[in-house]
Amino acid sequence: SDDYFTDSMKRVLYTDFQFKYKIFASHINPSVNYTGKDVLFISHELTLTGAPRMLYYAAQAVKAHGGFPVIVAPEDGPLRAELEMAGIVVIVDSSIDQNHFLFQGFARNFDVVVVNTIAQSQVVEQLSEIDGLRIIWWLHESKAFKDFFDNISNRKKINGVQLVCVSDYARSFVPLSYQVHV
Repeated sequence: SDDYFTDSMKRVLYTDFQFKYKIFASHINPSVNYTGKDVLFISHELTLTGAPRMLYYAAQAVKAHGGFPVIVAPEDGPLRAELEMAGIVVIVDSSIDQNHFLFQGFARNFDVVVVNTIAQSQVVEQLSEIDGLRIIWWLHESKAFKDFFDNISNRKKINGVQLVCVSDYARSFVPLSYQVHV
């Protein structure tokens, strides 16, 4: 956040990384010792809508149990201010939608990764390549599952990924061959 090193200068100097990237962590006390899990939450957006709001509550729960939650989204939004007020690190990183190797390396640092909504299927695919990384795919949609699961290549993408639906109704659209928690 150097006023003399602007975003346009970064784009000129870092031609190999043209993504929006900003860490919002100045509100975090570096002397706090976190005893719980390091949990990376990945959202498709930071709006004040349902799915991002659920990540906000989940991140608060992780923090309340001694964990260190971090929320990453490709675009900034109004939910970021609430997350910062709650003492949660937020990273805006547009590379998460681009299968970038640096994001995959970053995700390796966490005990658990929670990917929010079917909109982030490419992130699930990318991160599922990391051996030993626990991935939870938190699915909020319902009828959209049918098209996703009908595609045979999509089925291969989620081997080893724990699927969690928000309701029995949403679960009813996932093929019975998948183990899904509600």
